[in-house]
Amino acid sequence: MSNLIARPLTGNQIIQAFALAQGLYPTLSLQDWCRAVEHEWRQRGTELMSLQTVKGSIHALFFCREMEGLLHEATLQVDDIIVYDLPGRSRAMRTLLRVVEQMARERGCSIVDVTLPRARRGAGPAPHRFASSLAEAGYAEHGMRLRRSLEPAAMC
Repeated sequence: MSNLIARPLTGNQIIQAFALAQGLYPTLSLQDWCRAVEHEWRQRGTELMSLQTVKGSIHALFFCREMEGLLHEATLQVDDIIVYDLPGRSRAMRTLLRVVEQMARERGCSIVDVTLPRARRGAGPAPHRFASSLAEAGYAEHGMRLRRSLEPAAMC
């Protein structure tokens, strides 16, 4: 595997990255993916970053944004990490964590929060390898995010 470099995803790569996004969310449509990247994420100040080879082959994706915590600590929030499942994946994961931490330092963030969807976290005593990689890099569980899907409000 060539050296991986971090780059914001460009407009023409959004469709290329769709296959990776479907790995995390199999029911995601191309239209919903494009809408999320182009509108919702960018309106919130969230960036879609990628790890790519020099030739542009995408090996990982993640969304990130800067936040300020309750105690005024600058935090880089990272969501929806997707790493292409290839031999050498652990190298891509280590590179991704190194890139995320460097981004946080450059932005003056003293904390990195990583949210893993339940399907990626695993359950029971044998943690998912993704969560294990984070733990090996010094990340510790800090809290819990719970989610409930709500039905749209009835129109009057």
